[in-house]
Amino acid sequence: MNLTEEIRNLYQDYRGGLDKALYVLSDIPNGKLARAKKKYAPVPPTEVVLMLLDNTLTGGTVLGSAKEGLIMTSETLYYYDKGWDRYAVIPIKDISTVNNSDTTIEFLVRDETMYFYPYGFNKALLAEFLNQSIEIIKKSR
Repeated sequence: MNLTEEIRNLYQDYRGGLDKALYVLSDIPNGKLARAKKKYAPVPPTEVVLMLLDNTLTGGTVLGSAKEGLIMTSETLYYYDKGWDRYAVIPIKDISTVNNSDTTIEFLVRDETMYFYPYGFNKALLAEFLNQSIEIIKKSR
């Protein structure tokens, strides 16, 4: 099984518990992806976009702009958190684990913790999904 098939299968396992503002592979709306790339995720053409989390208040609808959120590619995690005016570009290989609190997703990167504040998501389930996605990406190399 290749990387995209494994991510698609993993998403199918989690889909019911995750917010509808998380889009995977071919389900990612082109307009949302274009806006996210322009705002915070300068994804090189060599990377495959695996998922987009639209963290705008209307993210799970066609009204969501995706100008705030998270993109995970085959190589890199990009996010923008408007509330904290925080951009991040993190190589997947540098993420050791993903944790959560009641309000945050926490990426452990080398000796630093980087925080992302997703709206309306089950944080524990999202952290578990992201951890497993990262494991799949690392194994695919």
